[in-house]
Amino acid sequence: MTPELHRRLGAALFGFALLLSALVGGVLWSGHVWLENSVLDAIMRREAQTLMALPQRGGPAPSSAQGITLYRAVPGMQPPLPPPLLALQPGSHRDVQMDGREFHVLVGQQESGQRYYIAYDVSEFAHREAWLGLIMVATLLAAALVSWVAGRRLSARLLSPVSSVVARIGTLDDDHLQALQRKPTDGELGMIIDALNRLIGEVQHRVARERSFAAAAGHELRTPLTSIRITAESLLAAYPAERERLGRIERAVRTASNTLDTLMATARHDTETAAQWCNMGEQLPAWAEPYLIGAGTRVSWAVEPVTMCVPVTALSVIFTNLLRNALAAAPEGHVHISLQGDRLRVDDDGDGIDPDLLEHAFEPGIHGRAGGSGIGLYLSRLLAHRHGWSLELSNRGSGGVRAELRLCGVEVRVNSARS
Repeated sequence: MTPELHRRLGAALFGFALLLSALVGGVLWSGHVWLENSVLDAIMRREAQTLMALPQRGGPAPSSAQGITLYRAVPGMQPPLPPPLLALQPGSHRDVQMDGREFHVLVGQQESGQRYYIAYDVSEFAHREAWLGLIMVATLLAAALVSWVAGRRLSARLLSPVSSVVARIGTLDDDHLQALQRKPTDGELGMIIDALNRLIGEVQHRVARERSFAAAAGHELRTPLTSIRITAESLLAAYPAERERLGRIERAVRTASNTLDTLMATARHDTETAAQWCNMGEQLPAWAEPYLIGAGTRVSWAVEPVTMCVPVTALSVIFTNLLRNALAAAPEGHVHISLQGDRLRVDDDGDGIDPDLLEHAFEPGIHGRAGGSGIGLYLSRLLAHRHGWSLELSNRGSGGVRAELRLCGVEVRVNSARS
């Protein structure tokens, strides 16, 4: 299971917990503010009834309740009303600042039109309220941190059955296609496993059917090709004057046989993997010789004197496919074959490959010249990957194409000098 899915699920759980915490905190804070205003207004209205019953006199009239003071707007009153009160309209007012203190003020109006002001010093309440706000914020942050850690652990736990199934699916390939085993921890994912197993069974059936078909087709095709080749060789011996035309038939049969070998090697999963030691300086020219007869292309070699332990059939199929492509790309030009270390290169000086086509050159059905099958390069790379090698094409700066086969992991011995 990818870390991205764990991260996204953990982030979703964290976001939900954070949103829920913020919502609960907002509701609690709003309830606190509403309750505080309601209680203070009730206290101040009750005190207003008591204070307004007292004889009217100038200046503020303190209440029996600590921190509550009555102010009346009496003409010529000394001292005058505090300026912050003059700007207030009838009603309840929070957070009124006077002389560095914070007040909750209730402004009322008598039938005579005279206003009165009940001021409640809530500085201590405001201080405690500030601390309460800090505690709520700290609690929210702590809840967010806890939800983040818990979300990551919970997401890993929730996704562990999915990760287990994905890991089992990751072990499947075309060589090891088998039904997935159900585990008790799979839970509801068992339905997905059952569906995958049904699909795997169908794929296995189709693969077996295609392999049987490929084997039968290969057998049926190989017999007439062998007959044509033997007949062409007999005619060459009987009619030497027709060597050129009969030679073309023989080369065509060899090409068809080579393509058939490639198809069969790709279709079979029991492809020859046993490697054997092979003198590359002798073997590469021997593989190339049938395709060079009558060719107008000039071929040069730069092969190091080495012996390699390689799967001969696979390497011969890949090399001859690359050589045939190079010869077809430069019918009257030059092809250079080189082997340095584990890199086998086939260069031609043809027209090269269109850059837009180059990245698709190994796809089946893609060919850059008339008469190409569009399958040789695809099958060559498939064989190369099956043996752990890499096969790449690139346009050369001086013109033409370079095909490079890197024989990764192949054991190499340098041939001893001969007298």
